Amino acid sequence: MLGSEEKTLAAIKRFAGILAWDLRISVSPNIEILKQIGVPDSNILKYLQGQPRHFLTNSIRFKETVERVTEMGFNPQQLQFVIAVSGLRAMTKSTWDKKVEVYRKWGLSEEEICLAFRRHPWCMMLSEDKINGAMDFFVNKMGCESSFAASRPIVLSLSLKKRILPRGYVYQVLLSKGLIKKYGNPVSFFGISEKRFIEKIINPHKEQIPGLLELYKQKSMNSIS
Repeated sequence: MLGSEEKTLAAIKRFAGILAWDLRISVSPNIEILKQIGVPDSNILKYLQGQPRHFLTNSIRFKETVERVTEMGFNPQQLQFVIAVSGLRAMTKSTWDKKVEVYRKWGLSEEEICLAFRRHPWCMMLSEDKINGAMDFFVNKMGCESSFAASRPIVLSLSLKKRILPRGYVYQVLLSKGLIKKYGNPVSFFGISEKRFIEKIINPHKEQIPGLLELYKQKSMNSIS
């Protein structure tokens, strides 16, 4: 199915229940649907590893999902394609509609919501509370336009307590003292690694704001406790 049966079995070993099925009848047709439109074997294997249950679905329904993802503009050769297929297979239409409605309430158009989904499929798999919490912070506290979610949807997936709020505190402190300008791109502030954040944001301002690193670490620790 994917080069060798050993590779396929290794990919689905986390879900032993699937082995009770005839793989060539239940799984192979759905794998072929993906291969026929150009999805690389490596991406299919990742999909199998993550969501083996999805391959036990009726091939007609599976193909409908694949066609829907294709119509939404995803490139079959990119990993986002199988992530999108996985996401749509995991939620009902009513769940999808509820997520769309949440984004619409924040001012995003249908086109912007689809754009966000293409760029970061996980943004539609977040809970409604997670979406609202992140949007509230970036729009009402950071002053971002709601449309940022269409161009930078990855920041919505960041942990609100462990990443967004502690860095938001640092941002407000630096901004209030005129040490930084307002960020138009939240990814450059919230999306960079912890090491990069300390090197690029914290360390250059340690003299102007003594104890900034300690305050940041304290905020981060408080979010965990």
